[in-house]
Amino acid sequence: MTRQPASGPSTGSAFESAGRQKWRGISSADVNGNWGGIAGNEFTAKDFRTRQRTAGAAPSPACSFRSGAASLGAVTAAGREAGEWL
Repeated sequence: MTRQPASGPSTGSAFESAGRQKWRGISSADVNGNWGGIAGNEFTAKDFRTRQRTAGAAPSPACSFRSGAASLGAVTAAGREAGEWL
């Protein structure tokens, strides 16, 4: 049984069993089913993660351009900042 962590995001889902709250693990199918219900069946959790990384990295090249940083440096910085979102 997956236990709720002391801190950080939950890795499980609560349910009642014999009057006690228990936790069960959440699978990728659970997450995708939830997103499918919200955004349509063709939308998955991977699409959401990709969108989050894109949104996180988008401002970086613009800031680098304004500061006069070289193009390769701007790309490297954008990749680093996108990685921090993970």
